Parts: sequence; structure tokens; C-alpha cells
Amino acid sequence: MIAGSYIAEIDPDHLGVSDLKRDLFATVEESLEMIGLLLLFRLMAGADS
Repeated sequence: MIAGSYIAEIDPDHLGVSDLKRDLFATVEESLEMIGLLLLFRLMAGADS
């Protein structure tokens, strides 16, 4: 969501990409970030034990 709104502020048309596609890509990007954070926390927790 943050990435999508940031792109929208920079370039409202975003090179002709529709709002739906832009929102979808932002959602996928955020999901990947959350998965990455969860994996990082699990690795850190595993290293402690």
C-alpha cells in the first residue's frame, strides 16, 4: 500500500499502468516483505536456541 501510494504521488499515470495493476503489484510487494520479515524473525529465533 505504501509503495503503491508513493508511486502514485511520483507519477499519477505510472507509465500507463492501470490502478488495479498498480494496487496488485503493491499488494504482492507488501506480502513478500511480510513473508521476508517472518522468515527473518524465525531465523533469529532459531539461532538463539
